This record gives sequence, structure tokens and C-alpha cells, in this order.
Amino acid sequence: MPTAAQIKAAFAHMVEDERSIVNTIYAALGHPLRASDGKRARTAQPQPQPDHDADQDDEEEQQQRPRKRRKGNDNGSSKYDPRRDAYSVLADSGQFFVIAVHAYDTIPNTLEHGAAHRWCPNALVVPPNAKDQANHARYLANFAVWFEHISKFNDAYKFDAPLKFLYLYEQAVWNELVDQMASAAATVREQNTNRLKKAPELLIPPTHPDGSIHPRIRGEEKSHRGVNHPLTRNYLLSPADLKHFPEMKFDASDKDLVLRYANPLPATTTDVLTPQSDEAKEIVAKLVAGTKRFTNAEYFAALYKDPAAVRKTNDGLFLGFLVIRVLRHVWTGPSTAEKGLANKPAIPAQCSSRRHRCFKFTPRMVAYAVCQVRTMLHAGDWGKKDGKYSYQTLFNGVVKLLSSEAEGIEAWAQQTLEALNEAVFSSHALTFEDDEDAGPDAADLLMQEMTANNFNTLIDSLLLLLAQPLDQVHIPFLSFLARLYHDYRLGTQTHTRIAMTVLT
Repeated sequence: MPTAAQIKAAFAHMVEDERSIVNTIYAALGHPLRASDGKRARTAQPQPQPDHDADQDDEEEQQQRPRKRRKGNDNGSSKYDPRRDAYSVLADSGQFFVIAVHAYDTIPNTLEHGAAHRWCPNALVVPPNAKDQANHARYLANFAVWFEHISKFNDAYKFDAPLKFLYLYEQAVWNELVDQMASAAATVREQNTNRLKKAPELLIPPTHPDGSIHPRIRGEEKSHRGVNHPLTRNYLLSPADLKHFPEMKFDASDKDLVLRYANPLPATTTDVLTPQSDEAKEIVAKLVAGTKRFTNAEYFAALYKDPAAVRKTNDGLFLGFLVIRVLRHVWTGPSTAEKGLANKPAIPAQCSSRRHRCFKFTPRMVAYAVCQVRTMLHAGDWGKKDGKYSYQTLFNGVVKLLSSEAEGIEAWAQQTLEALNEAVFSSHALTFEDDEDAGPDAADLLMQEMTANNFNTLIDSLLLLLAQPLDQVHIPFLSFLARLYHDYRLGTQTHTRIAMTVLT
């Protein structure tokens, strides 16, 4: 345990901006602040906590209630403002962690391994067995992605020294910060899962825009998911198995696929599904008997753009409409899930993309969406396992595949990510100028007006100068004029005035 003198000395050793970040964290968590010499200055009152909501219902809420000030930070900025305070950036990074770093590795494990490796390499002893070594390597990779995100989020925040100080000298505060991040991660993951489970309309493919599901899927009831329903069963099968089953029409004729339909569906699958081929009968019989189980050896049909057209395993893989809709739901909001941003001028003002400054997908983001797609389809809740099916293996495999630099894979992976970017973001750029509350205020506008007036006066004087014979004009002053013209990027009207005067 470090002594009080060591803690004060370590705090004083940091530069002012770094000490300010630590004090912002102290204040947010209700700890006394420190003066520049490291002494406790005063007891701080806890600041308003960041809003950990998953950003999924913001647009819908705005349509239902009058606009009011959002949960914000001590500087008045919203959760979508990149200039929000340093503590809020760190707390929100927990949300980013689960949707863009790793869906199943925990934040405490990742940060413990990563922080020890970065700031105290001798503090963590990893057992030599292969499993622990592999986990450690994965935690370090997770930490690197997370740390890069917080480091690039706002150039004004230099997090390395402040976080090192907390990890080495203020372990209790560090643990509280990690807990806040973990809470944010759990909140966004639960909200994503619950909302997607309750949106069966997303299961209707875009090829049937006016279609409906028969039998009806009622919310998130387990008896209406997995192999208990012909649609979710089809989506969970591999493309090779799916080809043996009749194509669903997404109208009342789909009821013919069901021998007996009650509300809710019968508990057993035996009486529900009516396969129309011997191969399909065998598949259903094995599913019912439990001798056929879904495993990680094959990707399921919902991940493919067109399961019927699959010749090679990677044909259209991860381009399925459900993957795209889940990515939209998570990153640009539920109102964009089905149709995307086609009719919108920009990325919505209130969504995860703005909150986390992300508008290009990474393999980890796609992996999270893939796991949410399967969770949406099967009868169970979010978890690491579904029988013999491992979601951790699924997640890690998607990341490994889309991150591969192997010949023949890298180009395909890049094309896949680019296709997903286009399907979700529709070439909309996420820029600072688009940020909510980023517009100029009255002072900004007045300063621009006054500057423009002064500049116009200067231009009028320079135009008179240019009207004089060239040998009477001081050459250095002309050089200054050229630089001025370049720096201020004169408007068309002024540009024309100068040209006409010179020609005259």
C-alpha cells in the first residue's frame, strides 16, 4: 500500500491537465479533491452521473414528450457531446466496451490485466497453461482497443498518467470507476437484448415488406423462438440444412407449415413443424430428440445475404438483413433499423454512433451484432452458452475472421465491412459540425460579423492601393496581400471586386 506522502508526491508530479482529470473523477465519485501539491483540498459533492441509457429510444421519446434538458455533466454538455467531461468519457466507455470491444469478457478482468501490463508489468503473474495465456492475450488486445478509443475521443484529455495514478495509488477510486464502467456495459447490453427480443417485425425480410409472420411470434416468449417456430428454426439452421425446407411466403399460407396451432404454440416441436422432404423430416426428428444440436462448426442461415445462393461458406456471410438491422438498431437507433438512413440528411443527432464517435464498423462491432442476432432467434436469454453452442466462440471467431490478414481473406473481410458501413451509414459522415449543441451562439455570430466588417474595410483600402501604378506599390505589401487572400479565402463578391479593379 502506498503511503500518504507517496500519493501526494505522485499527484503533484503530474501536470495540471492530468491533475484536473483526476479531480474530475474524484468529484464525480464523491471523493475530496486534491490541491496541486497533492493535499486534500475540500470535500466534493457527487456530480450528476452519466446517462447510461442505450440511446435506442431517444428519437421515440422526443416525439412523445416536450423537449427538456438531457442528463448532462457539470459543464452542461450532453451525453452526445465529444467535449463532455473526462469522467463521463470514461464511464461511457463501459458502454462502448460491450458493443465495440468484447461482448463477453468482463471489464474488470480486461482492465486488471491491461493496466498491470501497461503500468506495473511485474504485478500480474499469468499461469503458464495455454488457456490462461490465451485469456491474458485476449484481455490485452481488449485493453488496447479500449485505451485507443478513450485516447482519441477528445485530444484534450490525456488519460495515461491520470489512470496510472489511480491504478497504482488510489485503488479504491480505480475500483469505483471500473464498477461504473461495468454498470454502463450491463445496461446497454440488456437494453439491446430486450428491445430486439420484443421486435419480431425485424424478422420479416425486406423482400416481403408487407409480409407478416404466421404463426404469430408473441414478444419474447420462449415457446415462440428457437426450433419451436418454423421461422426462427429456419434462421438458425445452416444453409445446407435449410435448403431441405419449404420457403416461407410471409403470408397466411405459411400456416400450412403447421399441423396444429394453438396460442401459445404447443410446447413440443413434434406437432408444430411439417417438413416436406425426407431430409427435413430427419432434421426435425433429430432436433426434437436432441440428437442434432446447433454447434459452432457451421454459421447459421440468418447471417447470410442469400442462404439459398451459398456455394462457399463465405458467400454473403455477415451481410444478412438481420445483421444489418441489428447494427442499425444498436448504432443509429431503432427507428432506422428497417430502412436505414436513406431518407435522413445525416446520422441521427442522438444515437450510439454520435455518443461514441463511431461511424465505421470494426470486426468487434460486427461480432456483437452477430451474437445479438442469434440471441434474438433462440429461446434462451443472453448468455455465454446455448447448449453446446458457445457464444464466446462465435464472437471470437467473427473477430478473428474479419481481422485476418491472410491472403484471400483480408480483401473479403474488408469488402464485407465496407458493405456493412454503406448499408448502415449510407455514406453519411459523422463530423463535429453535425454534433448536437455544436452550433455558434450569439457571441460567435457577433464576432464573425464584426470581423467581417473590419475585413471589408481593409479590402476597400487595398483595392484603392491596387488602383495605383504598380511601381508605386510596395512589393512586400503585395506579398502580404497575397498571404491575406490565401488565409481568409475571400468570398466570390470580394474576389470579383479585386479582379475588376486590377483589370481597370
